[in-house]
Amino acid sequence: MDPHGLAQGRSMLIVRGLIAFCFGVIASNQTDISAASLISVLGVWALAEGAATVRQAYAPTQGAARVEVRPILLVLGGVSLLVGLLAVVGLGLSTGVTIGVLAVWFAVRAGFEVLAAYGAAATRSRILFSLAAIIDVGLVALLATHTSGSVNDVAMVGGGLVSLWGGVHVVIGLTTARVHVITAPGPGLFTPR
Repeated sequence: MDPHGLAQGRSMLIVRGLIAFCFGVIASNQTDISAASLISVLGVWALAEGAATVRQAYAPTQGAARVEVRPILLVLGGVSLLVGLLAVVGLGLSTGVTIGVLAVWFAVRAGFEVLAAYGAAATRSRILFSLAAIIDVGLVALLATHTSGSVNDVAMVGGGLVSLWGGVHVVIGLTTARVHVITAPGPGLFTPR
C-alpha cells in the first residue's frame, strides 16, 4: 500500500479504529446477548466501517488528483457495506449463513491488511498491519469454530478482538507520518536538465 495514500487518510484510520473499539466494548459488555443481537451489532459495525473506509478513499490530497490506494479502499468499503447490510437486514438468511458472511468479511479484510503490510515500508506500519491481519484471522476462527456454545462467550472474546483491532488501527493512524502533497516521482517533461 502506498504510504503517501495511507498518510492522506490517517485521520480516517483513527476514526475507523475508534469506531471498532467502541463496537468491541459494546459487544463484549453484553451480559445476556442473543445471536441475532450480536449479528446486528457486528452488522452495524460493518456499515460504519464501510462508510469510514469509503470516506478514507476520498481523503483530501491537497492538489494531487490521484490516490494510489483509492480502488483498494473502495472495494474494501463496498464489501463492508454489503456485509453490514446483509447482517442488519438479514434478507431471510439463517444465523449460520450470516455468521459465515461475517467470517468471510473478516477474511477479506485480513487479506487486504496483508497486502497493506506487504506494501508498507519495513517499519511500524508493516508490523501493525500484520497484527491487524492476525486479529482478523482470529475473528474468522472464532466465528467459524464456535458453532455451538455460549453466544456470550463469542460476544466477549469477539468484542475484545474487535477492540484490539480498533486499537491497532488508532496506533497505525497516529504513527503514520502526515504527507501534505503527493508528488509524482521522476522528472517532468518540461523540467530543465
